[in-house]
Amino acid sequence: MAAALLHLVVAGLRDELGEAEREELAALARALASAEGVQATLAACSRRELITATWLGSADDLEAFASSGPHLRFVLEGVARHSTGMWSAAASVDTGPPLDPGDGGALWAFGLPAEPPAFEWQVRDLLAAINALPGQAAAGPTTEERERFRAAGVALVRADQLEPFDQALSEARSSWGELGESLRDAIAPLLVS
Repeated sequence: MAAALLHLVVAGLRDELGEAEREELAALARALASAEGVQATLAACSRRELITATWLGSADDLEAFASSGPHLRFVLEGVARHSTGMWSAAASVDTGPPLDPGDGGALWAFGLPAEPPAFEWQVRDLLAAINALPGQAAAGPTTEERERFRAAGVALVRADQLEPFDQALSEARSSWGELGESLRDAIAPLLVS
């Protein structure tokens, strides 16, 4: 597949959110799939975090996506009202959305901060290690000049892969040294339609 753009959002959720508010947020996250330029969207939610991974055809689609009604509602009516904060990134990935996300499992998201600095080969090695983890990964370097992250991505992990994924991630993270310590990440159960 040709390179695509992965737009990633990880929002920390307020502790006092009720089920109705969680359902509203989940509906807004799922609605991202209808925004202009979107190839696919995956959403995951735990008690503490919401993750959305949206594949766009190219970086040229990002502006239209960001100003689309579904994205604005997601950000203004969902994330702004129900979260304690968020981080996001746009990464150039060679892997498109999973053809069949299945009926369960989890979505793991990560962002490699720009600070502390890392060599380009370290970033490439990290991305290769993430792509080798159990599950279906879509990871790559970020695309915007002012990006707070050097690289970002997600891994879709089937329910039967969760334990091997956790073990492999823990082992890999210990070998990444300072990069592993600075990595921002979140994992949450996949929201199924």
